[in-house]
Amino acid sequence: MLARNGRQLASKFPNGASAVEKRFFDVFFRWSRVGCVAAGSRRSSTQTLSPAEAHSQKFRHIMRLMPHPIVVLTTMASKTPGVVDWSKPGDSKEEIDPSLYRGMTLSSFTSLSIGPEPLITFNIGFPSRTLSALTETRHFLIHVLKANTGGSYVADAFTKGNAVHAIPGSEDGKETVVNTAFHEAGSQEHMTVRVHEMEHSGKRGVRLPLLDCRSAVTAVLECQVLGEGDRAGGGLIRIGDHVLVVAKVTGVVAGVGGYTDTTKFISVDSKSTRGLCYRDGKYAKARKLIRAAGSSWQGGENQESEDATEELDD
Repeated sequence: MLARNGRQLASKFPNGASAVEKRFFDVFFRWSRVGCVAAGSRRSSTQTLSPAEAHSQKFRHIMRLMPHPIVVLTTMASKTPGVVDWSKPGDSKEEIDPSLYRGMTLSSFTSLSIGPEPLITFNIGFPSRTLSALTETRHFLIHVLKANTGGSYVADAFTKGNAVHAIPGSEDGKETVVNTAFHEAGSQEHMTVRVHEMEHSGKRGVRLPLLDCRSAVTAVLECQVLGEGDRAGGGLIRIGDHVLVVAKVTGVVAGVGGYTDTTKFISVDSKSTRGLCYRDGKYAKARKLIRAAGSSWQGGENQESEDATEELDD
């Protein structure tokens, strides 16, 4: 309305509107019409969903009802893009560039098999810096998080991508470029980000960033993506706009969380070491149900069962 009135006002100037004034009101009038039409089209498109969109919304709602395990994956990108040459010996004293750290929170993590060797699987949408690093190194760490505030803080820090920023140096004053997610997680009390070296069949080990925090991390798994030489074939499978990753668990990092000796069977306290999960848009923890797995159910058809998850304590 303002543009329309202005256009009319310009035609009633005593000495006539200047060419610049006429042009201004004319452009403003056209712009306002286009803006209103575009806004109207956006409103109408959100009110009516296509069959495919409605189907997707229903599926998303159903999946929100199910608890999903939450873990954090960390790996390292190579200094130069491309596959790492494992035939060349590495220098364990070489300084690590923290801007090459890569990490992300996973909600699709699950075990694929326990024997003859443990296998895990998850998926990553692409493009992804973490996926690119996995393609290069094919080694990574999985941090099993505790179902508490500390675990949810770490999980949330790694949902924001792999952006980098500069921080002032502590000694020489020079700026250091760091991965924002690792820097944010490392700022938490009792949290340390350190470099862990995995063994490799080649001449060089694999150095990866590890989140060391007893209050937030239950255990850390050493993993390697299945290669073409494995009987199961390659472990990177592209499906739609995601890549399905299949990897083998090669070890458990000692000295992190409650795992101090990886050569013995460990008794796990299910109350104090419950894993973090995600359900209905919130971090949660699994709770022990009254009925044991495999036992018969004596409840009636309309009897409401106990919830399998509960919100985290503050």
